[in-house]
Amino acid sequence: MLSFTTALEAQIKVWDLAGEQLGAGYTNMLTTNDLNDIFHNGITYGNSGLSMAAGTFVINSSEPGISYVTTSANQDRIRTNNTTQTRYDESAVPGPAAEAPYTNGTTNYVGGIYANGTGNHGRRHLLLDLVSGDKITVIMSLQSTGGATEGTFTVRDPLDVDVVYGPYDTTPDYYGAYAIHIEAATTGAYKLYTTENKAKFYRVYDDYVTMTGIPDINGEALSVKNMSHVTTDLHAAGDRVYVSNVKSNTEIKIYSITGVLVKAFKTNIDTDFSFKSGLYIATVKTFEGQKSIKLLLN
Repeated sequence: MLSFTTALEAQIKVWDLAGEQLGAGYTNMLTTNDLNDIFHNGITYGNSGLSMAAGTFVINSSEPGISYVTTSANQDRIRTNNTTQTRYDESAVPGPAAEAPYTNGTTNYVGGIYANGTGNHGRRHLLLDLVSGDKITVIMSLQSTGGATEGTFTVRDPLDVDVVYGPYDTTPDYYGAYAIHIEAATTGAYKLYTTENKAKFYRVYDDYVTMTGIPDINGEALSVKNMSHVTTDLHAAGDRVYVSNVKSNTEIKIYSITGVLVKAFKTNIDTDFSFKSGLYIATVKTFEGQKSIKLLLN
């Protein structure tokens, strides 16, 4: 039996994108009819073989605001074993319903939104409108594209700061679910997506929720907590890396996409340097906190 722990002993609101209804301790915010109205309004409920239109699909209009945004018509899909839900097919990723690690409801419905392509802050992302102090848990997974062996999760915050987490191992046909925790440091829109892989979004909780049985690729929960607004900027242009707006002692580490540390240094002034081509993940740490940034050098 799966065990669940939360920061507060209270009814937690949950939006399950396959219409699963959870038991004691949770307030279910979505039914199958709600989901049909949101994603396939006007189409006979229970039909299969249907892709989603382009647009913003509002899942919850009050706090916390939850929407799925896609600019790709007839590509993204609802994939679920809930055959009363209008959908593309019955692909219940990850794995059969009986094996889904996060299913703890009464029907074993599994599934959700399948982004049939890579995402970014302008397309294919889960949009969360949060108030400072809100805590959210999103259950989602990565599906490899083009044989990629690693992937990252990105959260863009209301100040357009990208916080990149990873890389995390993934292989074709691997669908391990992750519990992603977001605590809003600033009121506004938070966008969750992956730029290298296809994302699938299963469930949103209005609190921090941890659970045993989540098959994390790296063996630990993925967390985005207290997203800090570090003012030091780090960006790449051509074959150079630029560090600017340095206001205090700053520690910078640059990792390869496979997680190997390739450069580390400290500075208290703006600086720049040449670097070999490739995709990297850099961390910037100051007295203000820490952030991660993706660097692409030509």
